[in-house]
Formats: sequence, C-alpha cells, structure tokens
Amino acid sequence: YHRVHDIADQADGDGPGAELAPVAAWHFDDNTGTTTVDAVDGHDGNLNSVVWNAGGRHGSTVEFPAGGSSVSVPASADFDLTEQLSITVW
Repeated sequence: YHRVHDIADQADGDGPGAELAPVAAWHFDDNTGTTTVDAVDGHDGNLNSVVWNAGGRHGSTVEFPAGGSSVSVPASADFDLTEQLSITVW
C-alpha cells in the first residue's frame, strides 16, 4: 500500500482494489480468551500462553512473554500467496 489502510477503508471503497485487499487482520484487542478475531475473513487465531493487558494505547493489548507464547492460524488457501506479500506489525 502507498498509505496505511484499515478495514473501514475497504468497506467504504476508499482502500485498494480487491487485488490488493488484506487477506487477514488481527487487532489483538479482544481483551480476554484464547482467540483473536480476524477482522477480514474469519481466519481467527489461537493464542497460546499470552497475557492480556487492559492498559493499551487504544484499548486492550496482548503480550507474548518469552518461553512458548504464540498465535496460530489454521491453514487456508487464502494464504497461498504467489506474487506479493506484505506483513505489518506495530
């Protein structure tokens, strides 16, 4: 992308076309539990050994302590990307 897009950009048509649309987006703001919801297409992630923190800048956050914490997402044909791939984490 030439600028940051969010899910609202996709919904209102202001974002990139379908060929550049996100495949998945996890906000990690669920604040509880062992699942993080995919805001794009139902590719929810399973959280393992994480710590929820309600004091994030924009609501809750999740911490991944050292020693085995992770997020796993079930395999999907949507992730069989053959040309371009961008991953953004902040």
